[in-house]
Amino acid sequence: MLMVDDGLADLVVLDPNEIFIAGRYHSLVPIMKESYENGLKFYYSVAVVHKGNLTSVRSLADLAGTVACFPSVASMGGWVIPISELIRSQAMKIVDCNNHIKSASEFFSGGCAVNILSDKYNPLGDNSQVLCSACGSDLPGQHCTSQDIYAGYQGAFNCLLDKGDIAFMKHSTIKRAIESTESLHTEDEFELLCQDGRRVAMSDFEECNWGTVPSNAIVTTSAKSPEQRSLLQEFLKQITALYGTKPEDPNEFFLFESSPKYGNSYDLLLSDDTQMLVELAISQQNFQKYLVGNIMSHIETLHSCPVATMTLCVTSRSEYLKCLKMRAGFDELESEDIEDILASHTEELTNEDLQQLTEHSPVEDDDNEEEHQ
Repeated sequence: MLMVDDGLADLVVLDPNEIFIAGRYHSLVPIMKESYENGLKFYYSVAVVHKGNLTSVRSLADLAGTVACFPSVASMGGWVIPISELIRSQAMKIVDCNNHIKSASEFFSGGCAVNILSDKYNPLGDNSQVLCSACGSDLPGQHCTSQDIYAGYQGAFNCLLDKGDIAFMKHSTIKRAIESTESLHTEDEFELLCQDGRRVAMSDFEECNWGTVPSNAIVTTSAKSPEQRSLLQEFLKQITALYGTKPEDPNEFFLFESSPKYGNSYDLLLSDDTQMLVELAISQQNFQKYLVGNIMSHIETLHSCPVATMTLCVTSRSEYLKCLKMRAGFDELESEDIEDILASHTEELTNEDLQQLTEHSPVEDDDNEEEHQ
């Protein structure tokens, strides 16, 4: 993402959550999007459990204490939407509104959400390892990173098979995993968990899902002219025309293929379940227009930070008096989000200061003086 922003690379494929970050903070724009089975330009975020497991779960709050498998902490369908819904339903208590990894770590008893310990998502270095406890790789540099064997949607499914109680993934993940590998498992061994606590068959994802997610997109820098973007689109369309159809010879190159030909990783370069790439018109090449539906609402939930009481420490009498003015201003707003502002002062307060704090606000005093004039 940074290399594209700096002009050192031309293209990168991103998940919708990353598309928001790329557009909001790096001026990157989507120019092509993945299209899936039956021409779908989106997928469903679903919660999958073993059939017959977690029978006591009747509401989202009942998921507390379970072991959860996520494809990545950066995944829209596998992290942002599930965590957003758990917060909205008040099933998950907010521990740190600036870092919901901490909230999720308190809610679940274990799991795997790769990259929660990376500098980007753990800037203070104080994230719990609870959501790394069920990750599959033991090697340093791989455990709980994008290189972990439980990374990605396929990895979340494998995590569910081996260690997890519940996994958040694409609606197509299990079917694709069973079809593309010599799996001994069948779809009948799993169920979808709906937000109201119901269980339904894997095929009923349209009625039992946690949200719809736009497909992944190929993005470039907004610094490129419309003509340059068009050339990149033509290049990608030519690649798709040449290598986007699965060949009869398994040794020939196929664009939408990863494991086992290229190791144990899935969704390399592009999602493995992509069937074609669709170009975006210049008018649609921005993250706000691409992230349709409730996507921005889910993102805002994870970026919101309601504060009931704020304690502000000031370092001088002047700052303290200014703080009193600010508190009076908030009182006039009658905001439900901010109940009170308390000021602590490092210097000894005068009797006059204490009288202003406890009896009357300075703002009201000014107003009264004007009324008497």
